[in-house]
Amino acid sequence: GAGDILTGVLNGKGDLFWDWGTVWDVESPDRVTLMMLVKNLIRLRKGLAKKYLSVGRMVRPLDYQTNGVFELIRCNGTVVRYDDVLSSAWELDSGERAQIFVNFTDSDKTITLSKPCRLMTEHGYCEPEEKILIKKFNAVIVKL
Repeated sequence: GAGDILTGVLNGKGDLFWDWGTVWDVESPDRVTLMMLVKNLIRLRKGLAKKYLSVGRMVRPLDYQTNGVFELIRCNGTVVRYDDVLSSAWELDSGERAQIFVNFTDSDKTITLSKPCRLMTEHGYCEPEEKILIKKFNAVIVKL
């Protein structure tokens, strides 16, 4: 959801699952919740982010701060810690840049950008902001 082609991992029972690195006997994520995230990511991919993800190239993202850390426990017991909001930035041949932020958690998150950016919406652009609210299981795109 942060720039890769959106894929779903199925466990041995055919249920949507966390990832390839988790053992199959771990409880699967809630299907309704997971489908909410997938629906929101597909809406962004087919809408505001389409041109960036289709013909853009990935570039270094704008720095940002989030208010949490997510811990992934691998099947070998090692723990990987990363921001609870994932991000990737994209540039078109025209030089136009945008950055996608994905909140895959079950609570709203506020990120603080290293410089003010304009949130992109279906109705146009918002005024430049440094703080952006991302609803749970959702994603946003900002113009860089």
